[in-house]
Amino acid sequence: MDPTLNGPALRIPRARARNWANWLATRVLLVLALVLFSFDSLQAQQPAQADPRVQEAERLFEEGLALEKARDLRGAIPRYERALVLGEQVLGSEHLGLVAVIDRLAAAHQALGDYARTVTYYQRSIAIGEKALGAEHPQVATTPEQSGGAV
Repeated sequence: MDPTLNGPALRIPRARARNWANWLATRVLLVLALVLFSFDSLQAQQPAQADPRVQEAERLFEEGLALEKARDLRGAIPRYERALVLGEQVLGSEHLGLVAVIDRLAAAHQALGDYARTVTYYQRSIAIGEKALGAEHPQVATTPEQSGGAV
């Protein structure tokens, strides 16, 4: 069996992918610590929150969390994906409030061993954090050196 991940522009050893995914997970968790709100708290801040898609996204996210807690990751992923689509429709694709959903998707894929998707989702979370908070913000480390060599 080939111990590498293959994709359109991705060919990296599995062990390195796992380390990279773990490093990215810690970066996203730092951003999430800063972004302690979810769709619920966004309702008070965004006029678009009266949109019924927000309630549907919240419901799907909660269902995904319950399924993830019950260790049904394959059931949680479609709910998170749908919640993300609805959130993007209402808030835009680069809204900081989407980081929680993107992080759960990354964590679920990581737990299933899909490191290519894990890295993609974590990179997206970091990019959203950088855009919203600035690349130099202490909660947004973008290289292993910035994080103290965690990889």
